[in-house]
Amino acid sequence: MSGTTRRILTAKAIALLALGLGVLVSVAVFRRSTAPVPAPGVITR
Repeated sequence: MSGTTRRILTAKAIALLALGLGVLVSVAVFRRSTAPVPAPGVITR
């Protein structure tokens, strides 16, 4: 039981990390594609 729960927890952690990285990369690409001129005040996402 303990081994399976640890495996599930690690899988959840890896999934969360991958999700966070994907969001960061998508946001960076979105910013770069939509606003070539840096405007941190206008774009908050």
